[in-house]
Amino acid sequence: MAVCRVTKVEVLAGGTAAPDEGFSFKITLDVAEALKEDAMFRCMYVSDADDDAEGEEELESMDVGNEPGLPQGIMEFMLGAPAPPRCLLEKGGGPLEAAGLYISGIYRGKEFFRVGYFTRHQYDSEELQENPLETADWSRLTRVLSEPITTHFLIPWDGPEKMLNPEGEEDGATGGGEDRPMIWRSRGSTGPDNDEEGGGTELLRGRSRSRSRSPL
Repeated sequence: MAVCRVTKVEVLAGGTAAPDEGFSFKITLDVAEALKEDAMFRCMYVSDADDDAEGEEELESMDVGNEPGLPQGIMEFMLGAPAPPRCLLEKGGGPLEAAGLYISGIYRGKEFFRVGYFTRHQYDSEELQENPLETADWSRLTRVLSEPITTHFLIPWDGPEKMLNPEGEEDGATGGGEDRPMIWRSRGSTGPDNDEEGGGTELLRGRSRSRSRSPL
């Protein structure tokens, strides 16, 4: 079992909104054992998943904890972030192109949680949607977020840098073996009903990376 896990992310504002309206998320964190350091949460916008240098922009970041340390128990906090600037949307191909938005949970430099959304903008008129103007009419656009895609990464937390299996125990493979942590990924609600094995959850193998070709 993970020492610390995000059990729920609620989009309170910005899910279906004007392009310039900011975001507000309510995040629930379950800390099974007290941790020595704070966690960091970042809200990132991905205009181009293939551009490692300029394809991502941090909208907001915050430290969560007791400066330092995370106490045992359930905690809730708010993460607010501004909307991506229009110039960033234009750089990604314009507001009608699909892009990505994700919240990343990081502990001691390692990502342990990510929830991502595909984002798109749509006109308030079917005619404009099918035959868009050469220059976007921002006053008639609405930003829409997809259903979330949630991924949990296994990390060593306050322990040594050892590979962990899904039960949180040290992996017996050494030297030349597979060194990739397990990942749980679920689609849809980020609540507890969709966060356990089974249901909408996939059990995957892969390496946790700060950047990936997929925006989510």
